[in-house]
Amino acid sequence: MKNYNRDLTTAKCSPGNNAADDSAIKIIAEKGDVIAYDDVDFTGAKRLLLEAAVSPKSARTVELFVDDVSVEKEIGIIDIGDRVKANDFDFSEYYANLPCISGVHKLILRFTGHTELEADFFRLSAYMGSETEAGRESRMKWWKDAKYGMFIHFGAYSYLGGRYCGKVADWYSEWIMDALKIPKEDYAKNAVAHFNPKDFDAKKIVAAAKSAGQKYIVITSRHHEGLSIYDTKIREFRDFCLMNKSCCPEYSGGDILKGLSEECRKAGIHFGVYITIMDWHDPSQEGWGESRIAAGHDKSEYVSRLKGQVRELIDHYGVEVLFFDGEWVDWWTEEDGRALYRFIRTLSPDCIVNNRVGKRNPSDGDYGTPEQEIPAEGLGYPWESCVTMNDSWGYKMGDENWKSPQWIISNILDIASKGGNLLLNVGPDGNGTVESVPIDNILAAGKWLKRFGKAVYGTEKSCFQSAVDGDLRITSKPTERKIYIALLEADPREKGRITLPPIDREILAVRELASGRDVGFEATEKGTVIDIQKTERQDFATVYEMTVDRY
Repeated sequence: MKNYNRDLTTAKCSPGNNAADDSAIKIIAEKGDVIAYDDVDFTGAKRLLLEAAVSPKSARTVELFVDDVSVEKEIGIIDIGDRVKANDFDFSEYYANLPCISGVHKLILRFTGHTELEADFFRLSAYMGSETEAGRESRMKWWKDAKYGMFIHFGAYSYLGGRYCGKVADWYSEWIMDALKIPKEDYAKNAVAHFNPKDFDAKKIVAAAKSAGQKYIVITSRHHEGLSIYDTKIREFRDFCLMNKSCCPEYSGGDILKGLSEECRKAGIHFGVYITIMDWHDPSQEGWGESRIAAGHDKSEYVSRLKGQVRELIDHYGVEVLFFDGEWVDWWTEEDGRALYRFIRTLSPDCIVNNRVGKRNPSDGDYGTPEQEIPAEGLGYPWESCVTMNDSWGYKMGDENWKSPQWIISNILDIASKGGNLLLNVGPDGNGTVESVPIDNILAAGKWLKRFGKAVYGTEKSCFQSAVDGDLRITSKPTERKIYIALLEADPREKGRITLPPIDREILAVRELASGRDVGFEATEKGTVIDIQKTERQDFATVYEMTVDRY
C-alpha cells in the first residue's frame, strides 16, 4: 500500500533530518493535537506500521481514528511503550493492529500527551506477523516451482578482478578488500573511482537467463565493500553509490538495478536482490570480514538506513526476493533478524526472504541457503543451493574453471530431486560484460530444459528417494500423478534396464519423454524394472515419465 502525504492540522511540524532518506517530518504535539491523512485506502489492511524517531520525553501512546475523533471511530493505538531509551532518538517501527475496515477513509492520529517525534512514513499492510501453512505455501509457490535462478555478483571488485597493486587475492574476488586488508579510503580511490560498467546490458542478461531456463534473477545491490550499485537515496549510502559522480566519476550510464528490474518484468522473470548486513565502508563499522561497530557509533542508526534501503528496493524496484548476507558479525542478533523480517513482510507481504536475515537458523526467514554445496538428503524446509559458475562469485581474471552443461543439468536434477532450488552465479567484469563461456554453457543447458523441463519445474521429491544414487534422479508432480526418472548421461546402462524399489500404487504407464513412446516395465512386490534397451539416449540426461493411479 502507498505512503500518504501528510495533511497536517493542529500539530506543529517542520522538516526533520534524522530519517534514512531525509524524508521525515518533525512533529511537536500536545495532548489532543491531531494529524489527519485524507483518502486512505483501508482495503485489506490488518496492521499499521509507523516508522518514526520518538523523543524520550514523549507520551507512550498515539490514538488512531477513522473519519473523525470519537469513541465509536477509534480503531487502535500505536504503543510506543518502553522502546524509547532514556537518551535515544532513534528510528524504530511501531505497529498497531486494525479492525476490519473497507473503503477509503480519513486516518487521524491523536496524541495523548506531549510528544516529540520525527515521522518517516506509515504503511497499511495485510501482514499480521504470522501466517497459516496454507498461506505460506501459496506465497512460496512460484519460488519453489521455479527451481532455477541466476545469481549476479557485481561491484567495484569486478573492476579489480582479484588483483590489486600487483597482488592477487587467493579467495573470492569480491572479498579482495578483506583478503588484502585494503583501507577503505584506498579502496574508494583505487577501485571504486575507476568502476565504469558502461557495457552492462540488462536486456541481454535477462534474455540469456530466460533462454537458459532460469526463472528468477538475484543481483548484489550492495556487497560487503559497501558500494550501492543503484541510485540509492538513503543517507551515507547515497554518498557511496554508482550513480554518485564524486564516488564513481567515470560512470555516466543509467541505474543498473532499475534497468534489470524492468527487463525482468517484461520477460516474466522474477526479480530479487542481495543486500549485505556487514559493510566495510560504512562509517558505522570498522574492520573487514568480522566488522564491528566503530567507536562513537550505534548500530541502530545504521540499521535504520539498512531498512531504508530495503524499503527503497521494495517500493521503487519491485523486489520479490531479498537475499541477505554478512549476518555472522557479532553485533547482528536473532532479534535483529526477526525485527527486519517483520518489517519486510509488513512492507511487502508476498516478499520472500532468505534465512541470512537472521543467523541462518531453520526458523529464520523463508528458506535455507547452503553455499557451494548440495545437502546429501536436502533439508526439511525450503532451500536453495547458491553455487559459482567457476571458483569465484565476483569476476576474477584467469578463473576459467567453468561448470559444464552436464554439471548444470546433473545438479539441477539432483537438487530438484531433493526438493531444493539452484541459484547459479555469473560475475560480469568491470565493464559489465559476462564472459562468453559461462553464457554458452547455461544456454546449452537451457536447450535441454526447454525439452525436458517437466522433470524439473514445479516438481517435488518423489516416493523413490531410496533409488536416487549415482546415476538416477527422480522427481514427482503429485497433482498430475507423474513421476520423472532421469538417467544421467554418464551412465551407460549396459544391462538395458532401470530397477526401482517397490511402490505402493499401481503404475499405469511409462513413456520416454523425448519421443513420447511407451516403454516396457514390470512391477512386482520386489520392485519395478523398466526396459530401456530401445531408448534413444539424450545429451546430459534421458527422462522417463511414469504415470501412477494415485499419489
